[in-house]
Amino acid sequence: MQQKINLTIEEILRMSPSFVHKLRELSEKEKEKIKSLSSMDLQERLLSSGFKEIPKLKIHYACPLGFMEIFIGKEEYPIRALVDTGAELNIIPE
Repeated sequence: MQQKINLTIEEILRMSPSFVHKLRELSEKEKEKIKSLSSMDLQERLLSSGFKEIPKLKIHYACPLGFMEIFIGKEEYPIRALVDTGAELNIIPE
């Protein structure tokens, strides 16, 4: 099975509603795990690490699900894209 098939993310997700459901389920579990950390006050964390004074900021970060190889245009080699819990595909160079 060395044949290449070009599909959009939408096409992939439409093929398997159960896969989409499982991704949502996993992302919700991960969001719950990091909820306390993501909403934690950055100032509070830095002050406890020894910093004297920090402006009041909030921190939030996403929980990526993994990487996926994609081809853009007529590229010969795949690009590794980060698939996150949002409804988008982020292409981040390694």
